[in-house]
Amino acid sequence: MKAFLVSFFIIVWLVFPGYSQQITSVGTDFWIAFPPGGSTDIYIYISSNYSTSGSISSDYPGVDQNFTVTPGVITQLTLPLGVMLLGGIENKGIRITSADPISVYGLNYDIASSDAFLALPVNALGTDYNILNLHRRLDEPGMLLCCGCNPGRNNAYYF
Repeated sequence: MKAFLVSFFIIVWLVFPGYSQQITSVGTDFWIAFPPGGSTDIYIYISSNYSTSGSISSDYPGVDQNFTVTPGVITQLTLPLGVMLLGGIENKGIRITSADPISVYGLNYDIASSDAFLALPVNALGTDYNILNLHRRLDEPGMLLCCGCNPGRNNAYYF
């Protein structure tokens, strides 16, 4: 019986191909925004397996800058605190583009409470999402932040 089960699983493994996720967090075009918080600093971290360069742009003053990335080294960029969203719809979306694939991380730094996120490239975005929220009080609603991904629009929506 044991030999039969082993043979069965080997045949199934050989006959049915495996399917893996093709979407990753690595890309060349990202749209991000930073939710409100008591941050003292806002950082973007960029890493890559390639020696590459790119740019960060936003309608908000002081955000636009160019960057270079060395393979195996994380590039840290500082953003002005005013780029943080206050609520509703604001022109504070941040676009990050690069010549070669990169990974992008965001950090709202504060001494007692910091928040971080892994950005997904535009090609990894979909249309159906589930959000996980921490409710400090029962009457406090969950939060959602979305960025418009259309060229010429730097809208960020915070609800």
